[in-house]
Amino acid sequence: MDYHDVLGGLRQGWVGVPLALLLAFGGCADDGGGSGSSEESGPSSESGTVATTTDDPSTSASNGTYGTAGTIGTDSSSGTTPTVTSLDGSTGDTMIACGNGEQAPGEFCFEPAQTVLSTPAGALITADFNDDGVPDLAAGTEDGVSILVGLGDGTFASEPELAAASGVLALAVADLDADGRADLVSANANANSITVWFSAGDGTFVEGATVAVGTFPRALALGHTDDDGLLDLVVVNETSDDVTILGGFGDGTFAEVQTLLVGTAPAAITSASRPETPLTSLLVVNFGSDSVIPLQADETGFMAGAAVAVGGGPRAIAMADLNGDQVPDIATADESANGVTILAGVGDGSFVLEQQLVAGDAPRDLLTSDLDGDGQAELVVALQGDNAIGVLRRDDDGWLPAQNIPTAPQPVALAAADFNGDGAIDLAAATAASDGGVVVLLSDP
Repeated sequence: MDYHDVLGGLRQGWVGVPLALLLAFGGCADDGGGSGSSEESGPSSESGTVATTTDDPSTSASNGTYGTAGTIGTDSSSGTTPTVTSLDGSTGDTMIACGNGEQAPGEFCFEPAQTVLSTPAGALITADFNDDGVPDLAAGTEDGVSILVGLGDGTFASEPELAAASGVLALAVADLDADGRADLVSANANANSITVWFSAGDGTFVEGATVAVGTFPRALALGHTDDDGLLDLVVVNETSDDVTILGGFGDGTFAEVQTLLVGTAPAAITSASRPETPLTSLLVVNFGSDSVIPLQADETGFMAGAAVAVGGGPRAIAMADLNGDQVPDIATADESANGVTILAGVGDGSFVLEQQLVAGDAPRDLLTSDLDGDGQAELVVALQGDNAIGVLRRDDDGWLPAQNIPTAPQPVALAAADFNGDGAIDLAAATAASDGGVVVLLSDP
């Protein structure tokens, strides 16, 4: 499988759609939702059924249907007021003051995208790799891992690339050897392996062991799969339709413990702690079978639970309390359906289908972050087909239409942190275009 084809959304047996290449520019969007308070509500669904897409483009999102995304005008982060096209086609000015330094609920203002890496990338993660208190970035590329050291003002300096085996499509970060530093694991998709990288504390890394896993490793999760208190590693293998459980020894080395079939073309994973046990719960997204499957550990290993259906072609998953009930919920980015599925947590480790939302063209990644500073997380989605980052926000009446922030062509992975120290969350995107790379969008409230 070719690395660039994978970034472009191709997989054996599936047809990829050519994507138009657009120039990146800055933007400011406001949902016009009015209310200053927005109550988060999230994924819920244990029904195992997938909502159908409505044929009426004017229908707003509700349980069991897809709504229609509003069209958001953009400026060039000059502080001018954009025009918002509502669901009924009417337009009107919104009260936006980008650049005045004050955040407001529903206001998502960003400076133009700045390129910080000029190599196409398929994975992106943020952490402090040199212990200076400033967020850094690590990007997975066809040839290895690029480390971008944050300088504290939103700019980055490149360290020598870490030469991984081939085709890095996933990264995970944690202190793997108990030295207090942020180490890395790379999933080397073309080599069917993972590699451990030990941080030297100055932005550079020392290569550790490479461990063979299943075919085409696509996603990683670190957690506790047994009760020894040491971090273990779970690897999602897309082509072999399984996950590899690697037990950790506390020094950054791992050994295979279990391989478990999970569904068709698993593509993403998330983990969560369980209050009743020190063991980690896992949720795997199956791109080929349009489902999320829970994996729970006991003394004998992992067992797969009942699959929950989501939208077509899910590529990514995020977990957060999206409805304010103190129970983690789930959102999936559904590439084929151009939407996001919300699964609400019941509180016993299970989930039920709550709603499916229109996101935009070809969502490939998503995360949760409070972009507007109102204390509640938004869903942030990489829209590869729109050359944009979509933001989904919820207010007291439910989920609002997606707002798009233009970025570089074909974003496929996201990271969020305060890269310039101004107290507002900034965004970074890894892009898959042949002339792509990593771009940073600094918040401009």
